[in-house]
Amino acid sequence: MADEVDAIYLTGWEYNRLLSANPQTPRNSALPAEILWNGAAYLWLFRRVFCTAESLQNEEAADNIMGWRTGRIFGELAGTHRILEPVDWQILGQSAQKSLTDKHKILRAEYHDGADVRTLIQKKDYRKLEQIKIELVKPVADYVGAMVGVVPNSLASPSWQRDSSAPDGDVDAADRVSTFLDRLAKPVTTGLRLCDPPGTSVAPQDVQKQREVQQQQETEMIFELMAGEGRFVGGEGYVEYFDELVPYRAAYEPINAQLYTNWQQNLPALVAVRAAAAKDLWPQLHREWLPQLLADPAFANELATLIAKAVRSSSRFGDLLTLPSLIAFSVASVASGSLPPMLAELAHLNPVTASLATLVPMGMTGGAIAVASRRSARSATSVEPLAMFYQKAKRIASAQTADPSSRK
Repeated sequence: MADEVDAIYLTGWEYNRLLSANPQTPRNSALPAEILWNGAAYLWLFRRVFCTAESLQNEEAADNIMGWRTGRIFGELAGTHRILEPVDWQILGQSAQKSLTDKHKILRAEYHDGADVRTLIQKKDYRKLEQIKIELVKPVADYVGAMVGVVPNSLASPSWQRDSSAPDGDVDAADRVSTFLDRLAKPVTTGLRLCDPPGTSVAPQDVQKQREVQQQQETEMIFELMAGEGRFVGGEGYVEYFDELVPYRAAYEPINAQLYTNWQQNLPALVAVRAAAAKDLWPQLHREWLPQLLADPAFANELATLIAKAVRSSSRFGDLLTLPSLIAFSVASVASGSLPPMLAELAHLNPVTASLATLVPMGMTGGAIAVASRRSARSATSVEPLAMFYQKAKRIASAQTADPSSRK
């Protein structure tokens, strides 16, 4: 079992590497822009986020050539904020190269030298394509100490199809972890956002204009682009794609402006949630829960129960803003030796709490401490940090929603 799992690998179009004899040969890829308006969970659940180098290069070229601000956002996540780290498959360690080559050879044989990938793209069988990515990317993810993230294909996620065959072991583990992470993140992602969905608060005629360009200009190129063939072969094959769209760049500008304005307004929320996660979520998530879940599928049930308890507990933290409740809570905290840090945390929610750090201990009796200690022993201490994290994240999201400037 891994000692710590603190990194995730965001996949793109790596399945198209089955169309090359060498898996390290650069090919088109991209990053899943949907994470920016779907709660950005991977960006705060993990300390580090990796991606294939060509994925980030594609996004940055999209910004430079077309002004697509999702590309600028990913570039800033990699550069200014150092959350996203690109991985160059051409300079992997020797052991990783061998593992990647071996897996690539197996997958190439299974999918008829990669020819089946073309069919899967045309059929929009993105579930099967996701399975290919998980298996192929895993040796690279292992090399950088990350787990492979299960991310819907950014071009056609509504068309996902669940494969009916028995999943590969790596795919089964990825699905299991993905289900847990979705459940863990849901209390936060329902309120937190980095960007509103594209077109939010944009004039209907501008949204329609971009949609028409996408349908008339992008559609005929998209499958060949994803395969990285024909006009779009090579690690920079996307340049030809963007060059074809340059005459229509103005049609994309209103939604691009909306997305980047959202990003600038909501970036502080991501920074705040990451800070809260680093304190109250990451220690258990990275060192205990994920390693055990990867080793023991049955642990998923225990984690589901823990999340449910934490959600209920986080809703009760609001009750701790009254003085009687704060005193009662502090009595239990003193008994377990956790009064100073817990009161310090609650002081962020209500300044009244700060005075209790000195007030409550002076009035404690031995009997009260003993009773509280027994109660504390019966409660799962692992729930408290997660509940505190949910409460902090809820307040960050609430402040974000209340800020009029973030809704423009």
